[in-house]
Amino acid sequence: MAYPDFFLQSKLDARAADSALRRLQVRGDLIDFCSNDYLGIVHGKKIQLPEGKDYAHGSTGSRLLAGHSKLAEEVEEEIAAFHEGAAALVF
Repeated sequence: MAYPDFFLQSKLDARAADSALRRLQVRGDLIDFCSNDYLGIVHGKKIQLPEGKDYAHGSTGSRLLAGHSKLAEEVEEEIAAFHEGAAALVF
């Protein structure tokens, strides 16, 4: 393993040991206290979506803190595949 990889892995291992390692997770119904969706417009079903669409969109916050969606994951996978890359990240 190269030095940068070893360095990063050791930092990730240290965070995991301290119970401070965060991972993206698709979450169910949560009350959102950490994003810009403080009125609950995005996740509170206050915006009517087209028939068959079950994804919310709007100004929220970091996916790591406010919640990750399956749609975001699928988009990143498609972008990575299109560019023949190992991964993609959408902001």
